[in-house]
Amino acid sequence: MTVVQSPTNDSSQGVLVTGANRGIGRALCNELASRGVPVAMLVRDKGRGEQAAEEISLAFPGASLSVIQCDLGDLDGLPGTVDEIAGLGDGFRVLVNNAGVLTRERRETAQGFEQQFGVNHLGHFALTLRLMERFGVDGWRIVVVSSRAHFGPPLDLDALDPSVGVKGPYSRLRAYQQSKLANTQFMFSLARRLPMDRSTVVATHPGAINTGLLGDYSGKVSFIRHLFRRPASTGGWLADLALDPGLRSLHGVYLDQARPSVASSRMRRRGLVK
Repeated sequence: MTVVQSPTNDSSQGVLVTGANRGIGRALCNELASRGVPVAMLVRDKGRGEQAAEEISLAFPGASLSVIQCDLGDLDGLPGTVDEIAGLGDGFRVLVNNAGVLTRERRETAQGFEQQFGVNHLGHFALTLRLMERFGVDGWRIVVVSSRAHFGPPLDLDALDPSVGVKGPYSRLRAYQQSKLANTQFMFSLARRLPMDRSTVVATHPGAINTGLLGDYSGKVSFIRHLFRRPASTGGWLADLALDPGLRSLHGVYLDQARPSVASSRMRRRGLVK
């Protein structure tokens, strides 16, 4: 049975969405705008973000949208992002960590980390902690968009450390798996540290979605992408997960789309799952 199904939302809460100009992030922004929820669109390319915001505003007149530049691949730029968020006032206490990359060749972030791990995990990790440092830890709802891809080998921290250097051939799928494993471990670790009566932290696998994430991928997945669901199919339940006050009991839960599920057994061995 689908757990996330109630349209009861707290529209007074503003929502911060990373990767908001396309794919799942764009679908979520569309849904939030349709419900009259204020949205801050956190995007790497501000021009594309402003174009997306204009299109959403045309579809939903009166939508409250702010576009903020947020390059998750450059940790040094995140304090400026948080400053801009602070300029919006104190009403944004929902964060959807959605942005992600999947690259064919090894690339690096501004700080020299492998790009998938750097953007998909480290950038979101740093953004989340900086927001809590600035606004406090109470009253947050944090939704981590993870993936079933987190099942697999344990984190190889040496391979992720720019000071150690690259060992062996680069595997784009292994790098993606590592980033999603880190996402999921972060959710469990954060949930253990935050009081569930004041904050809610969850992670979710959104399903097989045909998004821009596959645009830089020429492997076997590209041949079956027409079988994947459209991003719009995620907007409704993801918005409910972000806003419905009745879903606080999902604190510290890994979801497969809208259903509570079992995360990798590695989480249990690390003591991250009760």
